Amino acid sequence: MKILLCCSAGMSSSLLAKKMRIATKEQGIDCVVASVSVIQVSQYIDKADFVLVAPQLEHEYKRILQYARPLQIPVLLIGRKEYGEMDGKSVLVRVLKKIELNQEEIKMDKVSAVIESKLMPIALKFGSNRTLSIIRNAMCASMALLIIGSISILLANIPYEPIANLLAPVAPFFSAVNACTTGILALFVAGATGYYSAEAFNANKWTNVVTSLGAFVLTQYDIETGINISGFGTSGLLTAIVVGYVTVRILSLFEKRIGLLECPKVYHQQLVNLFLH
Repeated sequence: MKILLCCSAGMSSSLLAKKMRIATKEQGIDCVVASVSVIQVSQYIDKADFVLVAPQLEHEYKRILQYARPLQIPVLLIGRKEYGEMDGKSVLVRVLKKIELNQEEIKMDKVSAVIESKLMPIALKFGSNRTLSIIRNAMCASMALLIIGSISILLANIPYEPIANLLAPVAPFFSAVNACTTGILALFVAGATGYYSAEAFNANKWTNVVTSLGAFVLTQYDIETGINISGFGTSGLLTAIVVGYVTVRILSLFEKRIGLLECPKVYHQQLVNLFLH
């Protein structure tokens, strides 16, 4: 590693450079430390792996940084106390930490580049997929029910006995709240899926919502026991999503392929006369 240490005239920095060389030998680090004046920085910066700037050159720091940035060379401004004490060991430690941090940033940049180039296009395709967007919107719409139901079931079944005894009188209320929220979650999702599916396929929303709800209720019907109400909760979520989407898809296909039978206006009066006579 090559460290370039610069100050106004290269005089005081040479003393610090000497102390840093001693510190590198003590720690067994293969490092070359050279000191230059500020006017020489542009000549030698491309040969360095790291640049240290003396505190009296704080006003030159940004200009030196502009030289180093295209070459991807780290630049560190030395603290006044470290420089005044000529603490070569402390400065070397800061350099090593800065290098380690830069390496981590480079690794993160590489990971980010891979994500942007490889994974982001896939994520964008998934995000723009109409079916997945419908499911996402339906689930987002049901989040309020899920949160309220989760909190109510937690309050109805507190594991800490003193608090459980305190809330025992209102436990039936919380159970009822849970039954009215997560207990009908699948039913709500079936309607929401029908709504957002109709929106995606430019179909009549409320007609499809009612049809989706009816179709989902039919899937929970048993000949012997009747309608299975427990299926309206979280256990029926997958069925609700599939039924809501498929129902609207079938209805929209029928509307597009078959169309609505309409009688031409020119025959309206003839049909009326036919039924009257």
